Amino acid sequence: MKSTAAIRPLCVSSLMLAVLLGAALSLAAQPLQPSMSELLDLHLSWLGGADAFARVRTVTAEGRLEVSGLTGSFRNVQCRDGLSRTEYDLGVLKGATGIGPDSGWVLNASGQLEPIGSVEEKLVRREIGRSFGLHLLGQDGSTREDLGMEDKEGKSFRVIRMTYSDGDRMDHFLDPADGSLSWVRELRDTQTIWHRYEDWRIVDGLRFAFRSSVLHENPTSDQVVSLERVETSAEFDPAAFAPPAGNRKLHRFVDGGTATEWMPITLHRGAYIYLRGTINGVETEMLLDSGAGMTVLDKAFAESIGVASAGEVTARGTSGESTASIAQEINLQVGTLELSGISAAVIDLSHISSRIGRPMPVIFGKEVFHALVVDVDYPGSRIRFLESEGFTYEGPGKRLGLFPAEGGHKQLEISVEGLSPARVTLDTGSGAALDLFGPYVDENRLLENRQTVSEALTGGVGGVVVQKVTSLSEIEIAGYTLKDVPVGIARTEAGAFDTRRSAGNLGAGILKRFRVFFDYARSCLWLEPTEATLAEPFTRERSGLQVGREGDALQVYFVAPGSPAAGGDWKVGERIVAVDGQPVGTEYREEIDRFGTRPAGSVIRLTLADGAERTITLARYY
Repeated sequence: MKSTAAIRPLCVSSLMLAVLLGAALSLAAQPLQPSMSELLDLHLSWLGGADAFARVRTVTAEGRLEVSGLTGSFRNVQCRDGLSRTEYDLGVLKGATGIGPDSGWVLNASGQLEPIGSVEEKLVRREIGRSFGLHLLGQDGSTREDLGMEDKEGKSFRVIRMTYSDGDRMDHFLDPADGSLSWVRELRDTQTIWHRYEDWRIVDGLRFAFRSSVLHENPTSDQVVSLERVETSAEFDPAAFAPPAGNRKLHRFVDGGTATEWMPITLHRGAYIYLRGTINGVETEMLLDSGAGMTVLDKAFAESIGVASAGEVTARGTSGESTASIAQEINLQVGTLELSGISAAVIDLSHISSRIGRPMPVIFGKEVFHALVVDVDYPGSRIRFLESEGFTYEGPGKRLGLFPAEGGHKQLEISVEGLSPARVTLDTGSGAALDLFGPYVDENRLLENRQTVSEALTGGVGGVVVQKVTSLSEIEIAGYTLKDVPVGIARTEAGAFDTRRSAGNLGAGILKRFRVFFDYARSCLWLEPTEATLAEPFTRERSGLQVGREGDALQVYFVAPGSPAAGGDWKVGERIVAVDGQPVGTEYREEIDRFGTRPAGSVIRLTLADGAERTITLARYY
């Protein structure tokens, strides 16, 4: 018994020793992982080292760019002191971006100069800092986090995250053995963008990826950059980064004047600005849209007038993305105003036309707003265009400042229910009063304790989505207070509304209460209301049926929950052929197509395609 008791502890100890010895041998077989700071130092050394970065004052890169089915050249110059200039030529699509000594600027596809958006400028400056190693030297304001090991395309990498003050993140996929870089995962706003780096070569002691790919969630936005020349010793005069001196003037007044006469406009559905003009000499209707990044031609209309287009670029709409081709040398005229040689996107707009019940052959975009003062008298249903140079506002209205935003758009500030001023995008092409974006709504808990919340189908270029709809007690704009404002709550996973960088989108439902002077040259609007337009209740849909024109019928494409229609037997796809006994017909008629906006309590009799009749008593449901 004693000998057995003595042996048992010895056997257990031997087993533990064997396990520990095996673990030690296993650990010895694996190289020790460097700490995060050691790995970043290793990566810095692999790139060339801090001394090599310190010697570089400028970086010039030239090569080939492939994007959206187009191929061409590009040239980029960056300076350590923050100056930058990028030029690209893809044939049908040309442009440039610069950060000059005094300001940032963009030369758009039509050769027109715009101020760079604040977000775009920040991204360019961030990229400048990365070119000179500031992100590795702890000098770009980012914080660092070790995410551990992660596999990418069959290889394991150590991932180091750098987070910026705006919430954007750059995840660096580093080889822990030598510090080399193959991938960067960028989380920009709400988008995930992958950067792949290949063909690294040493130039003046620093490594540069001579081939890089930018991979987006939508593959049509992907880019491939192939460098042909890199130089780190060139010197540049700061004037080389200033806006082009020969900024192309797109417009002229054919009568030699400085303004058009007043021209009539149609406020379709009480909001969308339609005016008549010509495209390449062909008379047509146009929708005026400050929210359009460039003028757009409907694909069928472009083909009918012989306009050719090329490429397949991404068109980012409110709720998603679509594809567009590019047409050049478009001449557009309204009244005595002519814009010549502009570039335009060509997109199939038929689905949007059916939703709003009116053909949309042309969307007249932001170019005219950047070129001129646009005076829209919404209450008077008229418009005129004036030269910016020499213009002075002398009316009784109030000034509202504008801020440059992405893609040449403009933002302004409003206050929502007494909250701090928030920036929203200016969009004459939206028929809504206001859309607020999900992140802003969540941050300010704007949906909590709302008594009436329903849903609506909304969208444009890029598709449609279902969003919440409710009402705000008030908003303030330029010192004017508007009460009981209908609002959409936009939650999308793509498109321009999928962002944290803006609180929302302000449309014609609010703008139409004013005579509005759009004065981009002076970064402002002038708003002139009347007592009647300020106090007028907002237009609301009260049936719960959203319909669009399909031939000689109104087709139901959404039934709003909690609405009068939701209590009936309505189904998506049903066709309404008569309203209160009046045939729908093939032409838009306000009293027919917008029957749901009549006063609460109205009883509407609707006849379906099979002859059945139903009634709806209109009531407020949001």
